[in-house]
Amino acid sequence: MEKKNRQVLWTIPALIIGVAVFCAPVLTPSTPAKEPGSASGRHSGRHDPVLSLSGDDAVGGDAIPLHVNLSPLSPPFKSGAIIRIALSRAAKKTVFFTRDSVFLRQASAGPPIGLSGLIAVVMHSNGRVHLRCGSAPAFRVMLPCTLSTEDETTGIVFKGHRYRGSMVLDGTRDIMVRNCLEMEDYLRGVVPLEMGKRSWQEIEALKAQAVASRTYACKHVLFRQKEPFDMLGTIADQVYGGADAETPEADSAVGSTQGLVILWGDSLADIYFHSTCGGRTAAFDEAWDKPPCPYLQSESDLDPDGKPYCAFSPLFEWDETWSAEEISSIIRRNSGRDNPGEYFSGRLRRIRVLDRFPSGRINSCRLEGKKGYFESRSDHLRFVLRRTSGSGGLLRSSNFTIVENGPRRFTLHGKGYGHGVGMCQMGAVGRARSGQSYDQILRAYFSGTEISTIN
Repeated sequence: MEKKNRQVLWTIPALIIGVAVFCAPVLTPSTPAKEPGSASGRHSGRHDPVLSLSGDDAVGGDAIPLHVNLSPLSPPFKSGAIIRIALSRAAKKTVFFTRDSVFLRQASAGPPIGLSGLIAVVMHSNGRVHLRCGSAPAFRVMLPCTLSTEDETTGIVFKGHRYRGSMVLDGTRDIMVRNCLEMEDYLRGVVPLEMGKRSWQEIEALKAQAVASRTYACKHVLFRQKEPFDMLGTIADQVYGGADAETPEADSAVGSTQGLVILWGDSLADIYFHSTCGGRTAAFDEAWDKPPCPYLQSESDLDPDGKPYCAFSPLFEWDETWSAEEISSIIRRNSGRDNPGEYFSGRLRRIRVLDRFPSGRINSCRLEGKKGYFESRSDHLRFVLRRTSGSGGLLRSSNFTIVENGPRRFTLHGKGYGHGVGMCQMGAVGRARSGQSYDQILRAYFSGTEISTIN
């Protein structure tokens, strides 16, 4: 992966500050509304007590714990690019909190309104929307509207987490909440959650994740120009924790790679990453029924001594055991997920691996029962053979061997966690520990791509 100084220019209106009016409105001076008692947003100490919002049915008497650090945020990272993160897609009521002043700006009504403390916005069954600040009378607002802080080091609390930027509320039947903020500040809330708490010794892995996450986000901005948001703040896109998730190490990684993305030719690369590859990544066409991708091939992830870079991961190897009743029920429940009309029925008698990919992951697998069999392929198998341990999530990997194959118990021994395509995050940490730079790490997982600056 060659690092270039070539500039890739954005032409997307949604990314230009000032064009995205409701993401970063220009506010005129306004006097913040005075709030009585503890709802003023000015409490002593780092944590605030439980705040209650009582009154008529418009806001409903919720008790909202705010166990968040409200000390000043570090300065924002200015990049000129705004990204829209959907924090809530269909709510009847949304509640925010800010220690200092926040300004409400409506799309079609008057000057900004100053607010402070606890703010509740409710959509009624008739489609009307009301806002209440503390114990002050509720008043009607028009959507879309924006809540923006005057002080960029303050942030806005939503669902127990503090966020930089502004909150945009929109919708006709339900309220959608979008956090609109600088791309680089968004990444500060993503990298620590994607990579976990890392030390300064592992900073190059954080840099690699920052470049990968920035590329992934920019690609979604391109694809979702006509959608109401660019990204979800969950594992459906990238895990995003707002300002609460920020760490000095991740901030440094984001800042030192600001604007850098991964390119294939003149286009943003399709970026994939996962927790732990188990010693070899999966090719793009191994995981999904799609054509091969030249820069997403199966790559060895072994150090010069033949040890996997991700061997330290607690998910490098794992075992999963089910009783015959448990696994039969799980397969019956999930077998029609990808092929409607094709279901497993009855009791599982045997798991038969039909063939494997070069990476060692299973290509096709036959689940045999008394009443017939069901075949599952590649990464889809993880959605069928779900776990009983922990949260009951997907099978950790499709790279496994069968230890017990019925009739009463079934046990699998596997390697790795995730689909296996692209960058192995724990492998990146292992490479950083061995002295590799972030561009060497990215070159190992995205062969033939380039790193360039996006402006």
